[in-house]
Amino acid sequence: MKKNFGNHIKKEKMEYTVVTLGGIKFTTKSSMEIFAENEFGFDVKITFNENIFKRNEPDLFHNVTEVHLYYDTINNRESHAFESGIHCTGCTRWQEHNIKEIEITNSEKKYDRF
Repeated sequence: MKKNFGNHIKKEKMEYTVVTLGGIKFTTKSSMEIFAENEFGFDVKITFNENIFKRNEPDLFHNVTEVHLYYDTINNRESHAFESGIHCTGCTRWQEHNIKEIEITNSEKKYDRF
């Protein structure tokens, strides 16, 4: 399967997040858009330093076609958005959720749900 990741860096931010993209780990302070260019999109795993959702497991999303890191919201919260054109849905996690790492890998199949 072709591993093709595209991104577009917009502007610098004060905070940072550890991101693993296609097996390469890096720390980012930049707004970044990552678009899937494969049939099934990405699997995204979000781990937390201390999970505010009171669960011990990470968040896991399947068939994500767009990842938006550090985009600005109306109330100036630094946000990360995960969208699926395959499942026509998405979600947002804010940096204040104490995110430890965002791991992005290619999905190998179409899952029943996001």
